[in-house]
Amino acid sequence: MAERKAQLDAELERLEESCLYLAQAQFETATKKSGRARTFLVLVPGLVAAAAGAAVAVGGPVALGAVAALAGVATSVASFLGVDRDSSAHELAGKVLTSLRHEARFLREATASGLPDEAYHAEIKRLSDRYISFQLSQPTPNPKAFEAARQSIKSKKFEFDADEKALAAGLAAPALAAAEEKPGLPPGTENNVQG
Repeated sequence: MAERKAQLDAELERLEESCLYLAQAQFETATKKSGRARTFLVLVPGLVAAAAGAAVAVGGPVALGAVAALAGVATSVASFLGVDRDSSAHELAGKVLTSLRHEARFLREATASGLPDEAYHAEIKRLSDRYISFQLSQPTPNPKAFEAARQSIKSKKFEFDADEKALAAGLAAPALAAAEEKPGLPPGTENNVQG
């Protein structure tokens, strides 16, 4: 019975970890795409339009007026089409995965002890099915973003302040205790404060 519970806990921890890494990769992808889109489709054409318009205003070549108009049109079209739409989809995916991870953590740390193994298994299956269904409908993060997310997770502490306070008070802090039981993982990797 205890062995079965340990197997179920391990499966739920894998789901939490998958959500953590994929959410961070989605956030990294959103940040990179948003910055590039705004820079090349809004900022640069906007600056070109302003510079060309100013040059014409102070007596520069009239042809620069056409350049200003074209750059203004490019900025307007990019804004109308929503240059941030792709980055927004990645950000939303990261937020949903973070929410799913927190739900899995709550199940493991606060609910599982009161559930029979079969009910616990059913809840894990439900969360796993949601994870898989969600993944099928979301944009794939950039592989470089995934690597950046992995490095970020490995180099930082992703833990709750409440766990640190509980540990300082000599109380059991589930997230930290679970991480300390696994010598190969940095403390708190299953708890991400971003998103």
